Amino acid sequence: MNTDFEIQQPVPVQPIDPTPPVPYEPAVPKKPEFSINGKDARTTWGIVVNTKLTDALLLPPSTKAPIQSESRLEHGVRTIIPEGSVKWDKRDITLEIGITAPDRATFLARYDSLMAEFLQGWLKIKTSHIPGKTFKCRYVSCQQFTNYNGRIAKFILKLEEPNPNDRT
Repeated sequence: MNTDFEIQQPVPVQPIDPTPPVPYEPAVPKKPEFSINGKDARTTWGIVVNTKLTDALLLPPSTKAPIQSESRLEHGVRTIIPEGSVKWDKRDITLEIGITAPDRATFLARYDSLMAEFLQGWLKIKTSHIPGKTFKCRYVSCQQFTNYNGRIAKFILKLEEPNPNDRT
């Protein structure tokens, strides 16, 4: 009977480092997800946007009506569309946003600041989800406002984009 056994060396065990790993932080500051007139909407007003922001901003505008002539002497309508003359019409945008704040006083200050921003005239809206585009709109109305406990509110805003072709 052969009793020769090969003895293996034990595998060295690495000690466990008790300190937790440091979370990765990018060197470049994060771009604001949503900004109005160059101000980060999250940090300035506590604004959070719903997931349909991109859909609302990218909804294609209508085209302007073509030149038409209706005569009782002809059937239907005579429509003239010269080549290259089709233009975008103004566009209504409906945005659903929310304001959050840690307390009622901060909420009211953010609310007042946002209302003052609406009175500036133009609202230049940018989002990191649509890079390179600035949507130039004007505030028209608030179609719905719901306040929850004095620290959170939901707005449904109606904006008008007078020239959908001007998004530089």
